[in-house]
Amino acid sequence: MKWYYSLRFLIVLKLPVLIRLLLKRSYKYNFAKCTELEEVFPDGVSSDHPAYHPKMDRDKDNHACE
Repeated sequence: MKWYYSLRFLIVLKLPVLIRLLLKRSYKYNFAKCTELEEVFPDGVSSDHPAYHPKMDRDKDNHACE
């Protein structure tokens, strides 16, 4: 029965924190369009970069503003 309460604790209290952290990581930089992003990152950014945003990846190759 102890494991049930531990699992419940993780789901209820820790899951929202993990979701917020994941979302925060994805959108650390906020560029309105590719020309703004290219001023800072001339070669574009890959999907694991904090500046990556799916709306800037037109060809869906996991590399924005290339």
